[in-house]
Amino acid sequence: KGFKYGQEYGATGLYKTIANRLDYYFSSTPEGFFNKYPELGNDFISFANQYHEIAEANGYISFDEQISLTNKLFKENPKVLEIYQRIYQFIMVDEFQDCCQEQVTMLYALAGRHKNIVVGGDDDQSIYGFRNARSEYMIDFEKSFEHAKTVVLRTNFRSTPTLVEASKSLIKNNKHRIEKEIISGKPKRKTEKIP
Repeated sequence: KGFKYGQEYGATGLYKTIANRLDYYFSSTPEGFFNKYPELGNDFISFANQYHEIAEANGYISFDEQISLTNKLFKENPKVLEIYQRIYQFIMVDEFQDCCQEQVTMLYALAGRHKNIVVGGDDDQSIYGFRNARSEYMIDFEKSFEHAKTVVLRTNFRSTPTLVEASKSLIKNNKHRIEKEIISGKPKRKTEKIP
């Protein structure tokens, strides 16, 4: 009860909705949970408890828990974090615009000692919002690492001038982004008309 079963994808998709409700249920009190989600009833409590029992009995963790449990381990055991900071002295992250808060917390903890971290990505191409990814982490990267340097790769070698110009006309509507002027590295085709 209380779930919209027709929604399979997106920020309100069934899987993500159930995962979010489970996370909130296990981190809250029953009263707090039902104050926030009054539409969910005893069926959900039964489901959540069965889920927890099966996961515990089999040593299972969810995809998201791989990172959240690592963050908990680092926070509660600074010596363990130090060991991993020594192992991972240089960190490179691709598609950084698709990281969520838990991932960023883990990466920044690992990079906290040596501060040797390189991130690559495009804040205009963030597509994992349904998994809580936020391009703001890329946009605000220099605030977390004061000596960071931003390098903008301006040339798009995959797309024609027509496609690049069409994309730019849409992307310019994004208010919170890194300003950049992208150009096409491909020659204009004779049949193409640039808008």
